[in-house]
Parts: sequence; structure tokens; C-alpha cells
Amino acid sequence: MTTKLEVEKFIEVEKGTWVPGTATLTSFVPWGPAKGQAIFGFSMNVAAEHSRWNCIDSGQLFTAQSVPEMNHQEKGWRFHYPPAVLAAIEASDRSESHALKKLTHQSIGIRLALVILLFSPLLWAGGKWVFSRRKLVPH
Repeated sequence: MTTKLEVEKFIEVEKGTWVPGTATLTSFVPWGPAKGQAIFGFSMNVAAEHSRWNCIDSGQLFTAQSVPEMNHQEKGWRFHYPPAVLAAIEASDRSESHALKKLTHQSIGIRLALVILLFSPLLWAGGKWVFSRRKLVPH
């Protein structure tokens, strides 16, 4: 076992319908000398007095009608994010794109400068050799 989910408390939201109220998820080292030791975990506790429950009795809980529209796509995966999260992701993407463009432009300038610095001594030496081999004849 590498992960354990333990629900300590259930909340009855309506007659016969229960939801996890308090739970803990723990991950364990799967192999090696530390095998079986807990390495990290998460716990959750539902504030039932501040929660509302959307029970779907129509049998459409896991159908396409109940799935929200996908509003973000990244690396072949599609996601649905709340509007505030989507706005933050788009702002981050714009910022990242701007930083990448700036870095690309800077790196092109740096590469050009390096090429000039590397080849200028060769051009100078080649020019000096050509002109030293050439005899100057007055007109």
C-alpha cells in the first residue's frame, strides 16, 4: 500500500445520503529501507454549517449534462476552472509568454554579439594576411 484514505466522520446531508466530513490521506514510502513509513499527508474537515449540498436524484450525476464546460486547454488536457482561477491562469500565461519573448530577444542579441566577438579576430587576422601578401603598386 502506498496511499491510504481514511474517512473518520461522515455527515448525513439528507435521509440516506452521506458525505465525508473528516478524512485523512496519507502517502507511504513504497520500497527501500524506509518502506511503509509515512512521508506526507493531507487532511480535510468539511464545515457543514457553511456548506450546501446539491444532491442529484435524477440519475444524471455522471453524465455529460452534469459536467461543466471545459474552459482551458493545456498540453492536450482540457480543464474547467472557476472564472477567478481561469483569469489568474490566463494572466500567468501572458506574463510567462512576455518573459519568454523578452528572453528570446535577449538571447538572440547575446548570440549575435558572441559571433561578432568570436569571428572578429579571425577576420582581422585574415585581412592582415591578405594585405601583407599583396604588393602595393602605385598608380
